[in-house]
Amino acid sequence: MTYKNILFDLDNTIFDTKKNANLALHKMKIADSFPFNEEHMKWWFQVNDLLWGQFEAGDISRKELLDSRFTTYFNKYNIEADSAKSEVEFQALFAAEHALMPNAWTMLENVSQKHHLFVVSNGSKQKQLTQLAGADINQFFDKIFLAEDIGYKKPDVQFFDAVQSDIQGATTSNMLVVGDSLTADIDGANRSNIDSVWYDTELDGNNSQINPTYTIANLNELESLM
Repeated sequence: MTYKNILFDLDNTIFDTKKNANLALHKMKIADSFPFNEEHMKWWFQVNDLLWGQFEAGDISRKELLDSRFTTYFNKYNIEADSAKSEVEFQALFAAEHALMPNAWTMLENVSQKHHLFVVSNGSKQKQLTQLAGADINQFFDKIFLAEDIGYKKPDVQFFDAVQSDIQGATTSNMLVVGDSLTADIDGANRSNIDSVWYDTELDGNNSQINPTYTIANLNELESLM
């Protein structure tokens, strides 16, 4: 299959989001009195992943996600701190970090020479745009499609319909979705009849009923699929 338009997720696909979040958390003011050890970080990511799953399923809003994250975390460890201020501080620090996944830059540089690349992300607009600029990778993308702008989020078919209608000459058969989330990226692609590449970043296999067209364990495998 020849793919003309490649739709990339950003978090945990292009950006090393866990590393960036870890760096941001350790730079927060509260880290002076509350060192984020391995257990704390594990719990943070569990809470974060749970809330993002609820957001993608439509069970909570983006505001509820952001309002709940530090509140839930602080309650777990009996920390007396302003969760709203902590969220604002974290967002600013998080956006300033832009470490990439292994081989991301080289892959984007190579693939962009023969294909049109686009961002498709549920992440916050301010963070995504800041990180794209900071990593200097926006040069590889023709356009950035964000859930905040479109009004729908992955895996909603209406999100992908809006993307397709905005890309000249795009069809479901010449698009390819690349992402790490089975429930957002791959399920959304399946619902929209678009081929997909699941980036298995955890290397733990697919135990769901959501089946991607292709699976990779490293971004350097992507070019050979096209």
